[in-house]
Amino acid sequence: MEKPGLVDYLILPLKWLERSKGWKRRGLVLLYSLIFLAGSALSWRELHLWRLPNIVEPFDVAKYGTVTLAESDNARPLYEQAVALMHRPLPSVQSLYMRGYKFDAWATADPLLRQWVEENRPALATWLQATERPDFLLRQPNQMQISSNLDLIQSFREFNRMALTEGARRREAGDLEGAWVYYRGVIRSSRHAGRYGGLIQRLIGHVILTVAQPSIVQWTQHPAQTSALLRQAIRDIEVCQAMTPPKSTMIRVEYYVIRDALDHPSDWKRYGIDESNLETYWYMNLTGVSATRLFLLREPERSHRVNRLITAGLLAQIDRPRWARPKLFSEQYMLYENDDRTPWQLRSIGPEALSGWADHSAVRFLMPGYSSAIARLDFEPGIFDHWRLQMAERAYQIDHGQPAKTYADLIGSYLAELPEGMEPGDALSAPKPAP
Repeated sequence: MEKPGLVDYLILPLKWLERSKGWKRRGLVLLYSLIFLAGSALSWRELHLWRLPNIVEPFDVAKYGTVTLAESDNARPLYEQAVALMHRPLPSVQSLYMRGYKFDAWATADPLLRQWVEENRPALATWLQATERPDFLLRQPNQMQISSNLDLIQSFREFNRMALTEGARRREAGDLEGAWVYYRGVIRSSRHAGRYGGLIQRLIGHVILTVAQPSIVQWTQHPAQTSALLRQAIRDIEVCQAMTPPKSTMIRVEYYVIRDALDHPSDWKRYGIDESNLETYWYMNLTGVSATRLFLLREPERSHRVNRLITAGLLAQIDRPRWARPKLFSEQYMLYENDDRTPWQLRSIGPEALSGWADHSAVRFLMPGYSSAIARLDFEPGIFDHWRLQMAERAYQIDHGQPAKTYADLIGSYLAELPEGMEPGDALSAPKPAP
């Protein structure tokens, strides 16, 4: 007898079907149908992501995930001590925040606000020590999660208001040097807030920085101001500005946050990820149906790929000047048009296709509001430049008894260099409000 070949084995199930009758045949038809459906589903699943590039991690996650920081350099313990000493503000004081109060005056300040500052002098003194520390680490970047507690960072706002009010008290009393200690503390704490942190931490720092502007302008223009103190303030501001982390640090931290959330699909309902049209059908609530759907859709693998691609594209552009970045294609996912900086995997798929993949992934629900945050952070250098220029002009006027005529008058004695876009021969114009 001839030995059976490969073809014989392949058609054997058909022979069984041909020879069977009655219930046996119907059972084989059902079995073959189930096998066909399962095979089709698995094949569709395997081919489902073939157009979506599968790139490696968009940066060195081991290198950037852990920060080595000496305990004596980390301001966190002192900030925690200050919070433990702080008396929380009364509702009437809290209502001032909602009314846009600037916290830049003492004599005309609400009596309850002044009382709150007086009660918190021990806490404010400890906070001031914390601001002098060179660095701040709340939590290691690779340990950040959506649920990470940011209460310590949020407390910076309370201390910012107290410090600005105390600075106003000293300024109005003629103690300009003492006032600057508190204003400098506010600026330094605004930089601490965003160190090794994500989007929320950076925005808290930005708000603190912008709220301080009216107070610092008043301090600079005080009639008793001195050139020496202004020069020192300029140097302090340069140090503070150097403490500002690049925006890519924020992007990397948010990548860790999203990656962690994607790794735990059982928690997705907490983030609203199950609020899709499919969830309106009754059968989507049956046990196992949702998990099966995620399996067939290649989740969370699909969302991990999207997250890696979006992050790679952002890191290629985010630390460039705003004017040097290509046109933004999608504000929701911060996808830029392709240029020579775009990673080749992103160029191969294009921003339109990647946006479509993101729309049908969990990343759609997890992506932070980068667009408005980055727009605000792009203007931070302008705030520092405005302060330095204003202080330099004021110092020149004190020293020479008249305003400087061009920016060249300020270089060397007052400023090491001019902000980008300004030339030494440019004439000084009337003071402009900060950005």
